[in-house]
Amino acid sequence: MRELSGTTQEFFRKDDDRWESKTEELENAKVVESLYRAIERSDVAAFKNTLDESVQLDIVGPNEIPFSGSASGREAVVEFAIQNFSQLQEQNAQIVEVVAQGNFVVVFGQETGKFKQSGSGPSDPYEIEWIQRFKISNGHVMSIKQIFVASMKAD
Repeated sequence: MRELSGTTQEFFRKDDDRWESKTEELENAKVVESLYRAIERSDVAAFKNTLDESVQLDIVGPNEIPFSGSASGREAVVEFAIQNFSQLQEQNAQIVEVVAQGNFVVVFGQETGKFKQSGSGPSDPYEIEWIQRFKISNGHVMSIKQIFVASMKAD
């Protein structure tokens, strides 16, 4: 089961006395929140509905973690995400900070879990810290850029 602690809106408001005047940024943070909650529920249709038809996804990280790659277009991004999540179990992500300006929402997070193993061997734990930058337009995600650093063992 995927689990996400913290919300984009909660962190968007944190330490900003003027958050109520930033309506565009708040609405964009809500779009990102919808995307995260769809992933958390494994709701592929809801995830797909947050994405623009021409969405671009780029994930950059160390080669030993099989998340890196790119996809263009709604269908390709959905398939790429399904492939990535199918390699994981006991996934636990935590939002650390959210920054929003104009059409961009940047989320800082950390995550632990295990890689699924084929066969009967033990699963390898992982621990990553990530930054995800979302570009939002007309209530849909236009682009996602994720950069992460990782260690193979979560001790």
